[in-house]
Amino acid sequence: MNKDSWTAEELTLLQEKHGIISNDQLRAEFFPGKTAGQLKWQIERLGIGKSYNWEKWEVELLRELKQLGIPDRLIAYAVRRPRTAVTQKASKLGVKSPRRADLDDDELLNGQTELSNIDNKLVGTINEDYVRIALSVRGFEVFLPYMNNHKTDLIIVRNTRIAKIQIKSAGYDGQCKRFRAMLKTKDKHGKHIGYENADVDFFVVKCNGINEYYVIPFNVGNVASSANLYPHRPKLTMSGICFEEYRNAFHLLDAFLK
Repeated sequence: MNKDSWTAEELTLLQEKHGIISNDQLRAEFFPGKTAGQLKWQIERLGIGKSYNWEKWEVELLRELKQLGIPDRLIAYAVRRPRTAVTQKASKLGVKSPRRADLDDDELLNGQTELSNIDNKLVGTINEDYVRIALSVRGFEVFLPYMNNHKTDLIIVRNTRIAKIQIKSAGYDGQCKRFRAMLKTKDKHGKHIGYENADVDFFVVKCNGINEYYVIPFNVGNVASSANLYPHRPKLTMSGICFEEYRNAFHLLDAFLK
């Protein structure tokens, strides 16, 4: 077999074993046909980086941040390691982000059943009211557009600075056990299109049936057609944008309006 080629089984084995033992041990025990350079190149290509020999303070910090529900991407900055290395280490340690104890699947499904009996536009109006209240109690001045079909749902003001808000509703998908919100709008032909930054500074997503909000900057939300949200459990896959760092992130509005 060509030493430069890697099989799917070898790549899987590398990802499983890397982070437990050193690269020299990996070569000796599992990849004797690979050179040190080939092993290093593949590790860098996979983005798993140096993840063995964790210091005690790194492990303690990882545990603390995971238990606080901090996303792996941000933990990676704190410990100066690739996000995949953080995810793998947490998995090996059995450390998980907390699940909200007051939310279970039956309650979430029951909440969606109740809302399904209401007109979709009314559900949207209810969630818009929730968002206005949430912003008001946090000290933002809230102003509404005169036209109902304006792409800016509301404007918040603080110290003469403004932020344009687009409000979205996230329904619960019982099959995938996640909330999902569309971040696009429709043109006059019914085709989904993105928003313009001239109309939106932030998307604020209200999860149907529960008091959870996602404050998503325009440049993050506008690159995705939809947002999969996990306020009730950890996100298990690493694909796609992780929106969990924006959950109840009203501080982003504070920073924007300074």
